[in-house]
Amino acid sequence: MQPQDSVSQVGASSSLSARSRSSLKAKVAGLRTRAEALRRIHQLELEEQKVKQQKAQLELETEVAVAEAEMRELQLDNEELDDEVQFRTDRAVHEVSTLNMEAPEWTQEQTHVMNEVGMLSQQQLLATIHLPQARIMTFDRYPLEYWTFIRSFENSIESVCADDNSKLIRLLQYCTGNAKQVVR
Repeated sequence: MQPQDSVSQVGASSSLSARSRSSLKAKVAGLRTRAEALRRIHQLELEEQKVKQQKAQLELETEVAVAEAEMRELQLDNEELDDEVQFRTDRAVHEVSTLNMEAPEWTQEQTHVMNEVGMLSQQQLLATIHLPQARIMTFDRYPLEYWTFIRSFENSIESVCADDNSKLIRLLQYCTGNAKQVVR
């Protein structure tokens, strides 16, 4: 071996080693960049999960608020019905107390007519009892739903209720939102 050969080998070896180190440094820098990107992605995923949880919480709170509002509306409707029942009771008591003592006596012919009417009413009542209960849709304000609503209301309520007060109370019961306020 000649002294020149060993120097040339050392030079070639150090040149190869420098390239390897440079390549390894680049590889390490690339891995560090990927690790930082992965850390940021993980952080974004955590924030995204928090936002999803907040959204789910908000949706649930909204459902609770809607249910509470519906419950308050039902309580108001019940109070209105209670007021109507009290009004009718008071009116009936007043009507009984103001009977006309000078009215003509009831005749046998009037009793016969009333019995026929009573039989007809009983037949209608029995027919109504045997029918399945109809579900009436509620009406808010949408014009496309008005025709369907008013037909079902006429067939189920208007034909059964004798007086206008009962019809109005039922109409209030089956209207919601703006339509209910207009009827009131």
